Amino acid sequence: MVSRVALLRAACVAGCLALGSRVQAEQQSTSVDVSGAIKVALPRAGNDAVAFKTADGKAGWVRQLSGETIPTPAYAKGKIFTGGGMGSRTFFAIDAVTGRTLWSKATQDTGPTSAVVTGRFVCYNTESCHTETRDIDSGDLVWSEVTGGTLLTQPVAAGDLLVIPHPTMARNNLPRDDAFRMLTVDITTGKHVFDQVMTGDVFAAPVFAANRVFFACTDGRIFCQTFGAGEGWHVVAEANSAPVVVGNELAVSTDTASGNGVLVGIRRYKIQDGTSLDDQPLAPTLVSKAQIAKTGRAEWDYQGPKVVARGVQLFNAPGRVINSVDATSGAVRWRDTITGGGLSNAVNATTPPALGKSNLYVGTMHGHILALRQSDGGLVHAYNLGVPLASPPILA
Repeated sequence: MVSRVALLRAACVAGCLALGSRVQAEQQSTSVDVSGAIKVALPRAGNDAVAFKTADGKAGWVRQLSGETIPTPAYAKGKIFTGGGMGSRTFFAIDAVTGRTLWSKATQDTGPTSAVVTGRFVCYNTESCHTETRDIDSGDLVWSEVTGGTLLTQPVAAGDLLVIPHPTMARNNLPRDDAFRMLTVDITTGKHVFDQVMTGDVFAAPVFAANRVFFACTDGRIFCQTFGAGEGWHVVAEANSAPVVVGNELAVSTDTASGNGVLVGIRRYKIQDGTSLDDQPLAPTLVSKAQIAKTGRAEWDYQGPKVVARGVQLFNAPGRVINSVDATSGAVRWRDTITGGGLSNAVNATTPPALGKSNLYVGTMHGHILALRQSDGGLVHAYNLGVPLASPPILA
């Protein structure tokens, strides 16, 4: 697993496919050379934030929360919300401008996951069994529950409800992590509303849209559950990350073995009934085999080549390639290949993209942060922080 030494940075710096499809994608590839990325000499930092400036005049701060890898933080109302890592029992609210701690609270178990913020609440799971909901201003605990064994993924807010994927657990016996359920609770009180069966743990987090819950499990299946009823559909796919909903379609990254590598692509499905819209995966990209597993503790910060969307554009970043695909036609709009930075072609060489108004941002395992135009993939700027980046950046 790639470690990024839990450095939190300010957002401001922050053979089975049709041959024709592969050739089309490759013909649209453009090289993005990062050898000239602006080097950022991050100052040595401890628990307190230390300010710095880049060579082109941008200001930022850096601080070390722990010696652990941390997942992507959440941002809301000028605050960054994050835990201190897999072995940590601390959850923080940090001023996004100054890096100063607004509050920090001891969690009931280790390993706070990425958080979700809704209204006045911030919610997260812990690796060892608990779901916790806190007040975003004070950090006071609103409610918590031993939800299930080995909670590795993020909950999702759905209006006044919180949806929590979890392994089942015998309350008075050893954890039983071989069965999985999707629990929905009242976000204010933690009162159970309904509980549904899944076939495996969930990649990253469920997605709530159109009064449905969509998610991909670690066994590759994709599910749609009608919210509150449990009715819906599922398809047996080769999903390797969380899905995204675009209008009346769902898009997800998939992979298949191909020689000594993995062929990563994008598939689309109708959200109404799960009908596949693609005979072959879109934007197929050959990458080296994954360096981190899809199951076990690695799920805690595993993102995979997750698809993100803006309007009718889909984006993903498998290996050292970044793809833009038209969500309506399935055509590749543009493809960039990162060169010049010594980056490997492992599936986790880059983070999933984060989308701003007109740019997309990716990090790399060699410490680059790239900003590319969503319209054509042109490089806007690139920085080299010199430390591995394992999780997507956030924008404030």
